[in-house]
Amino acid sequence: MIISRQEAIKRGLKRYYTGEPCIHGHIAERYVAKSACVECKKIQKINQQKNAKAERIKKYGNVARFFTGEPCSRGHIAERYVNNNRCVECHNENKLKTRRAQGVKSREEISRAAAAKKEKKSKAYKDSLLNDYEKQIVKYARDCLARVKGRSETKIPLEVAEFECGYSYRELDQHLSKKNKKWNHQDNFGKYHIDHIIPLSKLVKYGVTEVEILNSLDNLRLLTKKQNLSKNNKLRISNKKFEEYVVKKWSSCKKILGNYDPKERRRELANAFAEDLFKEIKTKFLSRACFNARVSDQRLFDSIVDDLYNNHSKYLNSFDSWKKNYYFKSEGKVNKILTEAYVPLKKLKTSLKKKFTYIDECEEYFRDLEKSKSDEVLKSYLFYASFDCRDRYNRREIKKEKRGFFKKLFS
Repeated sequence: MIISRQEAIKRGLKRYYTGEPCIHGHIAERYVAKSACVECKKIQKINQQKNAKAERIKKYGNVARFFTGEPCSRGHIAERYVNNNRCVECHNENKLKTRRAQGVKSREEISRAAAAKKEKKSKAYKDSLLNDYEKQIVKYARDCLARVKGRSETKIPLEVAEFECGYSYRELDQHLSKKNKKWNHQDNFGKYHIDHIIPLSKLVKYGVTEVEILNSLDNLRLLTKKQNLSKNNKLRISNKKFEEYVVKKWSSCKKILGNYDPKERRRELANAFAEDLFKEIKTKFLSRACFNARVSDQRLFDSIVDDLYNNHSKYLNSFDSWKKNYYFKSEGKVNKILTEAYVPLKKLKTSLKKKFTYIDECEEYFRDLEKSKSDEVLKSYLFYASFDCRDRYNRREIKKEKRGFFKKLFS
């Protein structure tokens, strides 16, 4: 819009435009104060800045900043930029104001927020760690599950483990076989892990200490080794579902234990099972006429406890079961006591022939005796005693079997 200088003064404007070029040929606005061309002033200012920068570089060297020791217009005694002679402190303040106006946080605020977040995360992690008491309960639950699964190295009686978990190995196998029928086959050894869907650490930290809930079948599944290690102890369900699951299990749980010492509880349960088994052995075994027991009650009770921990008490529930499986329980202390007190077996051992010349003579002697006996304990003893003939032969106590003419001559 073309306007004269007098008109611009009347209107109070700072610039006016005539449409005519200046002495340098710029067709641009002019300042009202001195009628100077706006473009000429811009070029003049740029040239002045370049000259001033060149002088500063000449004076202070080719650096980004320099220091004069004189305060700026805001009173900052600080370095200045060589490029534009601006105070560094003023530049930082202006930059910070602009960032805050735009909603951008400063570096200090970002670092403080990051530190607070890290501290919160660290505190949450420390709170999630189990203490020594909780670790004992988790280990006890794992050992009970391992014992039910069939691992004998855990020092928990099978009866105690099955009582705590609430199921036997057959029920566990049926549940896990829904995914893979051969999960426990020797070809798949180490391939599959039994995983707790809700980790034991989360349940125990929430206050669940009952092994029946911790090792519940609906909380167990099969995962490959890689899947289980990658999952670790992560909770893959929402907190709401987790709380609903715990409340549901607590309402159906028969025994709410609360705080307890796993070692003390294991000992109490083992003693309780041992007392029941002690009464059964006294009434169903040693009270019979075929037993001549001269053993103290304390020795019998201690032997029962040892057999419980070593899984040698499986067939001691009834006299018939003991007779049928006599040989398979030969390692147990209780079985040794019953064997020593069984009168028919004592008589048989005293009447057995002990010296043999040939191995086939030894084997034939025990086979004939086995056929003549009706007692299952005696038959079992004689059946496996015939195998001792091979041991006698290996120790060179008896000779090899007769052959050819000499076998016909002496038979």
